[in-house]
Amino acid sequence: MGFDEPEIEALDGLLIDASRLDSTVTGGVAFEAEIRLLRWLRISAIQLSVGGASLEEPWRPVPGSSNELQYRIDNVAHFRLGTGLGFQVPAGPVIPYATARVALGIHFAAVEVRHERLGRIGREYATDVVCDFGTEVGIAIPISDQLEIALGWRAFWTGAPSHGVVLSLNVG
Repeated sequence: MGFDEPEIEALDGLLIDASRLDSTVTGGVAFEAEIRLLRWLRISAIQLSVGGASLEEPWRPVPGSSNELQYRIDNVAHFRLGTGLGFQVPAGPVIPYATARVALGIHFAAVEVRHERLGRIGREYATDVVCDFGTEVGIAIPISDQLEIALGWRAFWTGAPSHGVVLSLNVG
């Protein structure tokens, strides 16, 4: 994650390693449209998700400057547009499933900057556009012919790594 023309020149060229945000808990919402052509096939025609979090990250020295100049990530947000392909096993009242996912992600981080003696200097914004690859596994429970509840675990392993519980209500 990098800065595009930061006002605080000491941050120019600084890259933030997105993998350090892997353990960050983010909240969000997703919309997904699926196609079920066969009983065992799951096709995610489109998936759109947005989310974010406020962090309490420790202050770190800005590389290449005096140790008095420090930064920390304050807030993060993401926007993902993706698709998926997988299978399910319709075996009674509970349907286990697994899908592979690919998404184009735009990730944002608000970065606070301070000087040890002078105090807060300002805030800059880092962005990154990445291709995220991941998986989802879970179970679906049909409520009626046109309605099911699903509980799963979704993880993206590349790009901006993330993972979490997915609870969905599937109609149609």
